[in-house]
Amino acid sequence: MRAHAARTTQPFATLVATALALACGNATCNAISGVGELEFSGTADTTGAGAAGGGGGTAGGDAGTGGAGGAGGMGGAGNTGGAGGTGDVGGAGGTGGAGGAAVDISYQTPCGSDNVAVGVHGRSGGSIDSIGLICAPLASDGTLGTAFQTVTAGGNGGSPGSVICPASQVLVGINIWVDTLVYRIELLCQTVEAWKMSDMSYNTVPGIGNAHSTAYTVKCPLGTAIDEFHGDADQLVHSVNPRCRMM
Repeated sequence: MRAHAARTTQPFATLVATALALACGNATCNAISGVGELEFSGTADTTGAGAAGGGGGTAGGDAGTGGAGGAGGMGGAGNTGGAGGTGDVGGAGGTGGAGGAAVDISYQTPCGSDNVAVGVHGRSGGSIDSIGLICAPLASDGTLGTAFQTVTAGGNGGSPGSVICPASQVLVGINIWVDTLVYRIELLCQTVEAWKMSDMSYNTVPGIGNAHSTAYTVKCPLGTAIDEFHGDADQLVHSVNPRCRMM
C-alpha cells in the first residue's frame, strides 16, 4: 500500500511566505507570486490536483476569464484551472419611443372683417415658395379703400412678386397650376357691380409663378369675392384654397 505524505502545516506556510519575502525583498513580490492564494492543506503526491479556476463573466457582460490554475500539492504539479463561466447574454434593447406628432403646416391669410382681396403677393421660383393676399376695405356702396398686404405663408426661397386687379375690381377667382406643389396663380377680377349681375364675365390677370402641371379654375359664387386663402405650406406652398364672402 502506497504511503501518503504528511499534511502541510501552517508553520510551514509561514516559512514559505517568509522565504519568498526575503528573496524579493518586499511584500509586493509575495502578492505577485500568489503565495497568499495557495492552498496548503492539500495532500502531496504525484497527482496533486490544482485549485479550480475563478468564476465566470458578469451578467450581460463578456465571458469571464478562466481562473488561474492553483498550485499543485507539494508532491506534484497542479492540474489546469477550471474554465471561466460563460457570461450571460445581454438584455434585449429597449423599445423605441413613440414618434412625435406630425407638424401642422396649415395656414390662413385672411383679409379681415369688411375687407376683400384685390391681388396676391409672395415669392416664387420653380414653384411658389410663399403666398399672401393683397386686400382692400369694401364700403357699402361697393367702393374700395387703400390696399394692404396680409402676411405670407411658406418659405423665403425664390424671388418676390405681386400682382393686383385693375382699379375698382376685386378678386373673384383664380387659375391655379398645382399637383403636390403650387406652381402658378393667375387672378380672375371683376367689379363688384358686374359680378353681382353675372359670374360669366371676368378679367384674367397674369399672376405669380411658372405654369407647370395641371391648371384649374376656381371661381367664387355670384355676388361674392375672395377674402382669405388657406391651405398647406412649409418652405414651399402645397395648396391654396380661396374662401369667398358676400359683397
